[in-house]
Amino acid sequence: MIFPATGGGLWRTARGVGECRELFELQGQMEEIVSAYKTALSSGNGDVNLEDFRDSVIGFSYVDTGSTGFLVESGSDLTLTATPTPLLIVTLAQGDQRIANVFAGD
Repeated sequence: MIFPATGGGLWRTARGVGECRELFELQGQMEEIVSAYKTALSSGNGDVNLEDFRDSVIGFSYVDTGSTGFLVESGSDLTLTATPTPLLIVTLAQGDQRIANVFAGD
């Protein structure tokens, strides 16, 4: 009787630990990407070519290429496009976890 009561709790705990590990890995990689952005920003005298920056981060292992691209404002909505704009969204995904960051450039 005790096993079924704790068995489900242990399963949910293990799943939660796995999800936390995935999120931790994504956050670490996003910190690397933000650091690369800051480097590009300082070496570009305050400007970043977002098309070059996007090309440099596409090779990161967790980048979700389908949800990474340039943002275009259409009324009150933002949509993704392959055409360079002043805003780039980079989305990282692993398992059920996803994080995104928006970068501004020229």
